[in-house]
Amino acid sequence: MSTAKHSYIKFYLTDWIAGTARLTRLQRSVYFEICLYNWDKGSPMPKAEQQLAFADLPETGKAIIETLLQLGKINRTKGGSLYNDRAVIEERSSRDRWEIAHSSGKKGAEKRWGNKDLDSHPNGVPNGVPVATRTRTTTISKKKEKEPVGSKKNGQQPPLPFKPPMACDITFCLW
Repeated sequence: MSTAKHSYIKFYLTDWIAGTARLTRLQRSVYFEICLYNWDKGSPMPKAEQQLAFADLPETGKAIIETLLQLGKINRTKGGSLYNDRAVIEERSSRDRWEIAHSSGKKGAEKRWGNKDLDSHPNGVPNGVPVATRTRTTTISKKKEKEPVGSKKNGQQPPLPFKPPMACDITFCLW
């Protein structure tokens, strides 16, 4: 379970693809598992956790970890824990952003609500008194009588006083 309070990490997809392009799928999987642990816990992956995470890769897991160490993808502490520099930096950055947002939210709530009852109605005003429910007022209006066709109010053209002549007589049309 995560001990960190943040739920967001900046993940640069193009950097990941470029940085892992020459790794095998298994190497990439082990590397990602270590980074996930670093992001989630904010600390290096201890040996005990490595044994659990890579139990299905007893011999190849060790070889993969050594390859990742040689490539500089991960580092090992004196105690044998594994970490990726960037994963740890991004976790700290994300935690710092969360803490700033969290404290700003607390300050904003304190400023708005003061020492009032915070368990009051969620739609209440800052003094804790609930706001009256909304009511709907319906008004009945008189029906308007239709304006005559051609009046300026209804925007229609007036009817023509005559029927326009046809462009040509049917007996003489050539089309």
